[in-house]
Amino acid sequence: MAGLFKSKIFLRHFLGSVTLICFTFVIISFVLLTVTRISLEKQQLYTAENYRIQASKAITDWLTSTDLHLKSQAAYIALLEEEKIGSDEVAEIIKNEIAVNDNLLDILILNQEGEVVNSVDGPKNKYTLPDRLYFINGMKGEATITGFYKGAKTGIPIMAIGHPIFIDGKPKYVIAGIIGLERIKELVENQNFGYWGQAYLVDPQGRFITDSRFIEEYVKGIGDKEKYIVYSKAVQEVLTKKEGTGIYNDFLGQRVFGSYQWFEQLQVGLIVEFGAERAMAPVSELLRVIGLLSIAVAVIGICMAFIFSKQLVRPINHLVDATEDIIRQNYNKKIEFATGTELDMLADRFNSMQSAIRCREDRLKELSMKDGLTGIYNHALLIELFEKEFENCNETGKNISFIMLDIDYFKKINDTYGHVAGDIVLKEFASMLKECMRDIGIVGRYGGEEFSIVMPEADSKDVIEVCETIRQKIEGNIFNAAGTIINATTSIGICHKEAQQKSINSEDMIKMADNALYMAKGNGRNRVEVYRVNSE
Repeated sequence: MAGLFKSKIFLRHFLGSVTLICFTFVIISFVLLTVTRISLEKQQLYTAENYRIQASKAITDWLTSTDLHLKSQAAYIALLEEEKIGSDEVAEIIKNEIAVNDNLLDILILNQEGEVVNSVDGPKNKYTLPDRLYFINGMKGEATITGFYKGAKTGIPIMAIGHPIFIDGKPKYVIAGIIGLERIKELVENQNFGYWGQAYLVDPQGRFITDSRFIEEYVKGIGDKEKYIVYSKAVQEVLTKKEGTGIYNDFLGQRVFGSYQWFEQLQVGLIVEFGAERAMAPVSELLRVIGLLSIAVAVIGICMAFIFSKQLVRPINHLVDATEDIIRQNYNKKIEFATGTELDMLADRFNSMQSAIRCREDRLKELSMKDGLTGIYNHALLIELFEKEFENCNETGKNISFIMLDIDYFKKINDTYGHVAGDIVLKEFASMLKECMRDIGIVGRYGGEEFSIVMPEADSKDVIEVCETIRQKIEGNIFNAAGTIINATTSIGICHKEAQQKSINSEDMIKMADNALYMAKGNGRNRVEVYRVNSE
């Protein structure tokens, strides 16, 4: 044994091995910790942003749903006889609505003087609110979503969604849905953040308004107004109406991964934060494992240490390769290894991140299928969606219609007013089609000034009525192209296929709709023509 240590070759290889093991272990430790830290930070930032988007979507969807509901209520009340608006009958409708809709604390109907003529308390409990923004805008014919303010009756922080009620084409009443801050607080708190973090709202003064104590003291009118003001980078950014994601210290001085945005309609800032110490726990755990491995290297020996180090290098190389694949925009290579350590969890998180990036890229690809000018489906995607609907209707035994629309004399519009004006007409035309076909059909730009609509499951009579409505709306619309008033009409061709007409394919329907369009143009334009298909 002593002779071995006298051998220069042995000493050189031995000392070289020791140096290599020590150097390799140090490098592996550094790379492992760095890659893990960067990967986890990216993942936590992505998670914070994703949860913020989730909470934001929940609030936005809720606002949109409640707004549409109140809009439909305004339309319904407008159909009633005017003297009934301040009646017990409408009050009963309001009570029933409040009973089944936990979003609303009250529904107010105000007349032109700002007097509340009906509410959940009935028509007899009248009072005036002429200074409310929703009333002022409602009398201008505009819908309004307000920020939070102190309720006149209850004293609690509330917001309102208001819509005008048109009588004989003029706004004569305003309907307003009253919503408490507690409802928005529930929406935010109901997001599933687990034990990782929290989401909260701040008002324009930077106060933590989703703190239950704030709402309680707000109602009672007690407490220091500055008491609930919180200070952090996120609060400062969101109060300047900025949106972002980053690592910073929260208002308690704790390091967090945060994401934030400003809701202009509600005049509140949404902040989602995850504690960095808890989120980065895998890195600390990995550091502990590396320390134990260092002791094992010293105790077990150079050979075992070398083998163990090699086992650690392999998953690191996988991670580095996968990171390079993402840089090269190759998202299909999945990390697959099993070490029995926290690296497995890291691989799962990395795979999840890679999958999320791939989904985002797929979404961007989908957006590329939209028409660049009008924002509706382009020709290729329209035909693809039509063929899918066609196959589905064939399998389920339902009707389907393909509709071609053409802007009459569009070349004359371009020649007279210029292509910029023509583009404005095309965009507004497409927007009107989308509005008319909301939830009942698929709208796309077939090419040039030609548009197409796919209407599955509709009866022939309904299709014709919808097309006639579109024709009338286009004819009655005034297209405003930078101050230039343009009138336009549309010719419409319909091919309607009944469920039993199995011999007709999708290409036949497109040709038939095109023929019907030419019939409409040949018969004087600004009309709807139907290509009559003989049944089998």
